[in-house]
Amino acid sequence: MASTSKTKFSSHAIAGILILALSGAAIYLLPYLKWTYYDALLQAFNLDNTQLGVLMGIFGALSMIFYAPGGWMADRFSARKLLTISLAGTGVLGAWFATFPGFGAQVVIYAGWGVLTTLTFWAAMVKAGGGLGPSEQQGRLFVSLEGGRGILSTVIAFATLAIFTNLGQGVEGLRMTIIAMVVIDFVAAVFTWFFLKDPKFESTEE
Repeated sequence: MASTSKTKFSSHAIAGILILALSGAAIYLLPYLKWTYYDALLQAFNLDNTQLGVLMGIFGALSMIFYAPGGWMADRFSARKLLTISLAGTGVLGAWFATFPGFGAQVVIYAGWGVLTTLTFWAAMVKAGGGLGPSEQQGRLFVSLEGGRGILSTVIAFATLAIFTNLGQGVEGLRMTIIAMVVIDFVAAVFTWFFLKDPKFESTEE
């Protein structure tokens, strides 16, 4: 019976997996819009291929730079607060993005997304996921988290693509698609703030 209880996820762990899976799916929707809406982005924002490449390059460079400092942040600050800030911040930038600002503003937005998805999010999500269960469950926890993230990413992608298609696949369709993604970010932020508990790890000494 004892070994069986160790293999089952607690209700707290299941809720945490669902919240983190939603958060992990939601936060990357806006920065990676180009993978599904490339031509629509060029049209709506009056960009050429080089400019969109610059924007994604800025996002990618900052994402890479801030991975390591993100681990330092996660060790010193509340994972729940870091995740909420990341999701809400991504949503705020997305709301600005939905107004179709100029190229300079887009540089700021993509740079902000690069920081928020790594410095304050990724390591905090990993830490929160690891705190959902004992050491014996770590492998299954992360498999469940990544599996849930993949499923939710697919579901959300189909739902937002339906919005874009039904609204004519033009500028207004893209605007409403972006707004839908912004709403998902804010919903994930609310669930994270109110229902995700900060992980607690037992301290050990050698």
